This record gives sequence, C-alpha cells and structure tokens, in this order.
Amino acid sequence: REATLEEVAKSARLIAAFQSWLTNHGATFDPLEIRWSVSQGYHLVASRAIEVGEAMARVPKGLMIGPRMVDRVRSDRELLEGLPWPDQSQVMLMKQYCDPNSFYRPYLDTLPETFDTPIFWTRAEASELI
Repeated sequence: REATLEEVAKSARLIAAFQSWLTNHGATFDPLEIRWSVSQGYHLVASRAIEVGEAMARVPKGLMIGPRMVDRVRSDRELLEGLPWPDQSQVMLMKQYCDPNSFYRPYLDTLPETFDTPIFWTRAEASELI
C-alpha cells in the first residue's frame, strides 16, 4: 500500500527529531540516511559507496540502551539490583518508553508499534508457509 500524507509527515518529523538528537549528542552516521516506508518502517540506507573498513556510524555510549542507563536513573537501582543486565535493560527501556519526557524519546518514537514477522506469527499462520 501507499503511505498516507499523514504517515509521510509523521515519519519526516520523527526522522528529523531522531537525527537532531543523535547529532546533538555526538553521534555520526555520515554515509547513512534514515528513511521510512510502509513496508520497512524506519531503516538505514547508504547514501554513498562505503569503503572497506570505514566506520558507518559512531554512537556515544551515553546514547546506548543498556546497563549504563541505570546510572541515568539512580532511583531505580533498588528495583534493578540483582537482575541480569539484559533484564535491567528491558525494565529501563519500558520505563523510558512510558515516560513522555524520556531522554530517549526521539529514538523510542521510531520503534515499530506492531510486528509482522514470522517469529510473532501463530502456528496456523506459520503453517500457511509450508
């Protein structure tokens, strides 16, 4: 299907906010462009030929979602204490996702709202492939 004007406008706004957030916090992604389409959602496309060994993107650790997020929100240390770091990251990601003023909001807004990939299909849906 074709994208609606509303979808195109929304994706352009979210891409601009995400790019601004990334660059304002030291990320670089020179040979890459962030794009959106109905069929692929948000994705990266090379804007030029990339040389062997060339870094395509650099993302400061402070922008990464993981154990360092706990340091941003010290009040959650008790909640997360004892959990393995992947679980800590998931809890922190959910908390950030629910916070409309989250530092990570520009990134979170680009995440898909639904998934339509085989791993999420029911057995009946998957059996139609066979």
